[in-house]
Amino acid sequence: MKVKEIIPSLLKMARLNRLNPQQLNQPTPADLPLTVSCTSIPSRFHVIDKTIRSVLSQSTPPERMILWLHERHKNTLPDSLTRMVGDKFKIHYTTLDSPHCKLVPNLLAEPGKTVVTCDDDLIYEPNWLNSLWLSHQRWPDDIICHIARRISYADDGTPLPYKQWGTVKEQGVTEPNLLPLGYGGVLYPANRMPTLATDSEHYLTLAPKADDLWFKAVTQSHGINSRTSLNPPSAPYPMPNSQTISLQKTNVREDGNRLQWEALQSQLGLPSDS
Repeated sequence: MKVKEIIPSLLKMARLNRLNPQQLNQPTPADLPLTVSCTSIPSRFHVIDKTIRSVLSQSTPPERMILWLHERHKNTLPDSLTRMVGDKFKIHYTTLDSPHCKLVPNLLAEPGKTVVTCDDDLIYEPNWLNSLWLSHQRWPDDIICHIARRISYADDGTPLPYKQWGTVKEQGVTEPNLLPLGYGGVLYPANRMPTLATDSEHYLTLAPKADDLWFKAVTQSHGINSRTSLNPPSAPYPMPNSQTISLQKTNVREDGNRLQWEALQSQLGLPSDS
């Protein structure tokens, strides 16, 4: 994280720590009819309660939030996480073990539910969820994201290095090459995701470390639009000491995203923008 983000992040964490888990789990008239879904790894178990607090304390909270973890993590969780469990926040276990657990288990468990995914090491602004929801109300059939990149291609139709996929700054826009980025939050409408999205054999082979690319490829191959939100909030704040283990090295610095997108493009017959 950037040096200038450290103090604001620590202040936000301190504020969130003062919130009562029991109160955060109470239903409110402002609750939105959706589930926020996420997954995590052991190196982040000590901070993910701040992410949960930031989601449950939204200006319009979700009806439910589910943390999906691999079964081997049963009975290994810190008290700071387990005491967040209540009527709204649940921890569910799965045999799946990849970043796709952010969404896949929830698609299987609640096929008719609108789902918003989030990351496990970020603090989200209070209007984060409401902004996604309002954009969803305007475009109910589209996948809505706050942060996106544009998949870019060379003249011969091959994908350019991931670092050259520019940020999409326009609000409320959709285009074939728009890639929703999960860390900003992504809303998936109920009953819109193809069955292929939950096919572990395919995503573990083609994009084992890139859930964002997998969900983009599947939806693009089925003609489902991805769109940036209107009036997005400020970017979420990272938390100190939460990135000791991440996919950034392989997916970004070693250009793993481009290689995985090439595999998806080939196997799913995705068009290139040459």
